[in-house]
Amino acid sequence: MVMCTYLNDSDYTAPTSNAELNSMLEELKQKTGDDWRLEEEVYEVKRLFRKPKKVALYTLYYHIHSIEFQIINFYRLESETSINVSVSADVMAAFLLGMLADKGAQ
Repeated sequence: MVMCTYLNDSDYTAPTSNAELNSMLEELKQKTGDDWRLEEEVYEVKRLFRKPKKVALYTLYYHIHSIEFQIINFYRLESETSINVSVSADVMAAFLLGMLADKGAQ
């Protein structure tokens, strides 16, 4: 099932704190000519008797039409649900590298 949302021109256009993901996203935009946007959400996970840990999750959006964007859903083996739109940096990097490899072969 496709998940869509509406975004303004300025939503999620700023670079994230992950420079590697930013460069892969820019390269994907150049190769496809499409509007891809990356959202970063940083959470602080509190742990008992330890310092809190910051966790960043990323969501990828693909422009469809006008202000409508598709939210890219990721398959994750360890997940109990089929809806996994926010993923870690390594999962996002693997997806972006796969897209870049696919677009480079065409």
